[in-house]
Amino acid sequence: MKKKGLILLDLFSGAGGFHKGIIEAGIHIRKSYFSEVDKHAINVYKEHFPKSNYLGAIEQVTADKIKETPDIITFGFPCQDLSIAGKKKGMAKGSGTRSALFYEVIRIVEELIEQKRYPKLLLFENVKGLISHNNGKTFQQVREAIANLGIYRYAEWQLLNTSWFLPQNRERVFFAAHLGEESGRKIFPIEGNSQENNKGKKSENTFALTTREGALTNSSTYLSIPIASTQFIKHKQNGKRWKQNGDDMYTITSTDRHGIWDGKKVIRKLTPTECERLQGFPDDWTINAPETQRYKLMGNAVSVPVVKTIFETWKRNVKI
Repeated sequence: MKKKGLILLDLFSGAGGFHKGIIEAGIHIRKSYFSEVDKHAINVYKEHFPKSNYLGAIEQVTADKIKETPDIITFGFPCQDLSIAGKKKGMAKGSGTRSALFYEVIRIVEELIEQKRYPKLLLFENVKGLISHNNGKTFQQVREAIANLGIYRYAEWQLLNTSWFLPQNRERVFFAAHLGEESGRKIFPIEGNSQENNKGKKSENTFALTTREGALTNSSTYLSIPIASTQFIKHKQNGKRWKQNGDDMYTITSTDRHGIWDGKKVIRKLTPTECERLQGFPDDWTINAPETQRYKLMGNAVSVPVVKTIFETWKRNVKI
């Protein structure tokens, strides 16, 4: 890897999960640019990456604002219109849905190409509903939009689950498009991380989740049963209201307040710090945001160890 480092353009940046994961993969980011609209996410991002250049909302980002050619463009465009939990309105270009902001990313890359600047890697994350929405036509439109940019010879994708790394069931699609003439897999499939192979790690993380907070006893016999919601007893996620002791936590979202039940009488919601751990962030990553916003930031975040693994693989297989 060149000592000078790489340039990152982090769109829909949230709390900085992509940036954090890239750094943990051992890739030096010499300069970065980011776009976000949530003021609390912006503050958290600036706190941890103070030298990063803020570009404003995605609609305000232009190639002229990006002074150096990005090597990597990462983005997790809004999923509300694709998610099973949402209204599944879709993301057709010009539809006005939040998920249609994907085409703002395409616009930015087109502007870079017009200036003869070519990012090496496009990587995005979204809910697994992206693949099945509208009988697969939406995902086809996404692939076609990236292919029509004309510079990405090869694209690959995989459905990854955070539970392979941490005790949270969180399935997300990761899609990578690569610059250059070489075809062939450069990242996926991510192998050697099945739940079967990670049982020991998962158990250890579950114990850390329920004992380091100070709210629960350190007894190894203490039950920590994930429940879908501490507020709505009839609330379900993936058809379940609660799980078995030691199971992975439900998928953390920006609105739900998942909790833990001791099997008897104590029910409490997860703490913000526990949510950070379940997403692979350091403790207190969002400490300076209001508590309600800390839950939202983690619910919208990308899981750091998943990103780390992706970029470790990319670094091994691509000449950077």
